[in-house]
Amino acid sequence: DGLNTAGFISGYRGSPLGAVDQEAWRASALLQKSGIEFLPAINEDLAATAVLGSQQVGTDPQRTVDGVFGMWYGKGPGVDRSGDALKHGNAYGSSR
Repeated sequence: DGLNTAGFISGYRGSPLGAVDQEAWRASALLQKSGIEFLPAINEDLAATAVLGSQQVGTDPQRTVDGVFGMWYGKGPGVDRSGDALKHGNAYGSSR
């Protein structure tokens, strides 16, 4: 569509979700080349909040991209605890 987009991935390092963090570190050069930022978080709440922040790129007049896709990962107990951050992210929506 002619858009200049980027990506943002964050989640809890202890998540057993297919070793997402290990694979992201392994592919870090490719991710950076593709405009995808990987930021592991201390817990699921902070990761979800960081992904929410990545979706606000449209509000920055000095932005360098049109939109950002966000990817969040976590484990079951962290998902239960992160309801507030996930609810706010859902209510805010995604960037263009």
